[in-house]
Amino acid sequence: MNKIAALFLFAVIMFSGCGKEDVQYADPISGKWKARWELMNPVMHDFFQDEQRIMDGEVFFYMNQAKIRAFGFEGCAFKTDTSENILHFKKENGMLKLIDSDDDVIFSYLIANESDDLLKLLLMEDISLTLTR
Repeated sequence: MNKIAALFLFAVIMFSGCGKEDVQYADPISGKWKARWELMNPVMHDFFQDEQRIMDGEVFFYMNQAKIRAFGFEGCAFKTDTSENILHFKKENGMLKLIDSDDDVIFSYLIANESDDLLKLLLMEDISLTLTR
């Protein structure tokens, strides 16, 4: 009986912090990030006003998944509404790859800058994605 109580106590201690956003993760990219997508291509400046070339959102990395919320709006160059997606991600060779459930790479971002509270990503030199904590 004491073994069961000890196992129960161990399980409660181990799982008591699950689901909290301030949990420390083994991978520095893990956790919740504020996101800002921005069109960098100068050609797009002719088609969209400054505020239309920017879209904010959130990204939550956990294990090998990325939950992405993009807050589009009317006139936005990226999306006209809010969307949410869950993709797999992989960091390798200076790239952050977002992968769908069929194991197809959807986006392959170049990691331009990475620290504990900033992640600057580039997509084909046309789109920048800045993640901050």
